[in-house]
Amino acid sequence: MKRHISSGFLSLALVLAGSGCLGCKAVSTTGPATAPTLTFAQATNASLQAAHKFGTDIAASERSGALVLTPVEKRAFDAFAASLNSTDALFIAYSSGAATQAQVTTSLANTTSLQTAAQTALAGAN
Repeated sequence: MKRHISSGFLSLALVLAGSGCLGCKAVSTTGPATAPTLTFAQATNASLQAAHKFGTDIAASERSGALVLTPVEKRAFDAFAASLNSTDALFIAYSSGAATQAQVTTSLANTTSLQTAAQTALAGAN
């Protein structure tokens, strides 16, 4: 038993010593590293997550009583929320091949515009 363990250690030591002699491949950089480009789906998902965070924060503030929306603010927020739900459904359809990238892009632009309008309405009240 001791002989098998010793020969195992010896084999491991020889492998490690041999790999040390080979060394690492030299790597040269010709310029600064760049971040990978997001795919359409990744970028859309990130935009939808940000829109959902805005919507969730406003809804939670309203539920807690920390925020009371005026009728104008409520209409703007409801329009944004309806558009966000529609864009979500369209993005899911796109993911399954039932909608086009152009349809999702148009819907997301509308949602973003309505989010800006809701933010403006909320900022105008303060």
